[in-house]
Amino acid sequence: MALELPRQSQLFVDECKAKEYYLAAAVTTSASLANVRNELKAGRHKGTDYVHFVRERDAIKDKFISIMRECDLTAIMYVSEAKKHATAREACLHTMLDDIASQQIRQLTIESDASIDAADRRIIAKRLRELNYADLRYQHRGKKEEPLLWASDAIAWCYNRGGTWKQKIEPLLLDIRSC
Repeated sequence: MALELPRQSQLFVDECKAKEYYLAAAVTTSASLANVRNELKAGRHKGTDYVHFVRERDAIKDKFISIMRECDLTAIMYVSEAKKHATAREACLHTMLDDIASQQIRQLTIESDASIDAADRRIIAKRLRELNYADLRYQHRGKKEEPLLWASDAIAWCYNRGGTWKQKIEPLLLDIRSC
């Protein structure tokens, strides 16, 4: 199935490796970026630097999901059943980069994890060369630095959790991609 993203979309990516392996890519446009960031910041629990779904109360989770919906935030879920996380992550990154090249996405932000950032850079650089796509700027950032990473964390957590949590974020999902 061909993926159709709005012009000037940007992707913000976090992972979940609890059951299967998921990369959740929150999608917004350059034009709405500042507004979405501000709205997501407003969804934090008082006294916190960021939203991390695994530790939030249900009321905060519900509020945050509502904010994502109101901001017209969307997402793509990349799913791998590979047993080794490194293999699964590489497969998901490849599929995501294929989508990025086909949609001419120019900006990608991935939540930083010092233990895998260097491997990500190698995988991304190699795949972009294979795709002959040089227009992507990507970076690894900490969750405290980028509110849209909170959104991808929330989407990945809800999808993995299943049940009513998964139902709550399903309207945000543009596609679920097998890797």
